[in-house]
Amino acid sequence: MPAALPIAEPVVFFGSSSVEMGTFILLFKRAFGDAGEPVPRCRNAGVGGDTVAKMLARFERDVLAHRPGTVVVYPGMNDAHQDVSPADFERGLETIVRRIVDAGAKVVMLTTGNLGQKLAEAQARVPALAEVCRTVARRFDLPLGDTNQLQLEAMAAGKTIRILDDIHPNWEGQRIMCRAVLDAIGRPDLKVLETMSFELMPGLIRTWRIRPVKTEELPLDAARIASERIDAKGDAWTPYRLPEPNPWDYYQREQLRQLGFAMRLGSYVAPSPAGFVGVATIESPKARSACLNTGADLRGIWVNGERLLDEPRPVLGEAGRLRLLVRLRAGANTVVIQSGDSFFLSVTDDDRW
Repeated sequence: MPAALPIAEPVVFFGSSSVEMGTFILLFKRAFGDAGEPVPRCRNAGVGGDTVAKMLARFERDVLAHRPGTVVVYPGMNDAHQDVSPADFERGLETIVRRIVDAGAKVVMLTTGNLGQKLAEAQARVPALAEVCRTVARRFDLPLGDTNQLQLEAMAAGKTIRILDDIHPNWEGQRIMCRAVLDAIGRPDLKVLETMSFELMPGLIRTWRIRPVKTEELPLDAARIASERIDAKGDAWTPYRLPEPNPWDYYQREQLRQLGFAMRLGSYVAPSPAGFVGVATIESPKARSACLNTGADLRGIWVNGERLLDEPRPVLGEAGRLRLLVRLRAGANTVVIQSGDSFFLSVTDDDRW
């Protein structure tokens, strides 16, 4: 096992949907926190469906923009599914590694994960891509987390590591991914959480009043939003507090619930094909700049009447995939959101979390 490597921050996790799901990143942070050590700042740069070529195309926007200290690269599953040749895969992966190194960041390589029986043809191509990951890691003297081998060992032991689609990792599969990263950086002493138990995200805005949006109200304009108040009365408004009380059977949705995502406004408020409006208050002891961290099906944000987010499509991804600077005034600040059935919103002093 390699000697423990110092963690250069932020740690950017770069890959496709298995990374975008985010669970193993939370487990990685939790492993340090549970050991009483400083928790590394991490950013999720996973995008579903990405091959190495697509990862390379968005590298500057999704990786370099964060000025990473360390980049964890988990490539190859979509390359196997799309029949990318090992030679093309190697050229793309080597280019990514060179660009990370040239930017002055460290690289941690994970080997390509296995696919299930439903994708047997693609799975037959996985071993060659996993070996390319090992080859590139040796070439650049990179720490290597052998996700592929750990998965094979878990399956040989009778463990189920994927959800029903036979592609994406389940809770155990995410634990294996975290274990691979910790082993790669020389921290076999850090334990991976066995049973899901996550704290609310920092700065979560918990208390809301929510109402359904009527189709004829769309698009919401500044005048209508200016009329929304946290003390709004009437049957249309429903008090709503996070986290939602009812757990989910599916681990990733339960993970999001525990973190403080609104997950099913249609159940707690009322079904609404046009979405919802929510109103909350942020109290600030003084005028200050802050960071709004968004996620899920959040489509619009107004703070004290100023529109900060106007998204024609939902802001998907984990908490904080899109972060917005805001100027808060001393005292009460009114926040109005427009969302679909789910949303996430927190306010922090900066983006260092």
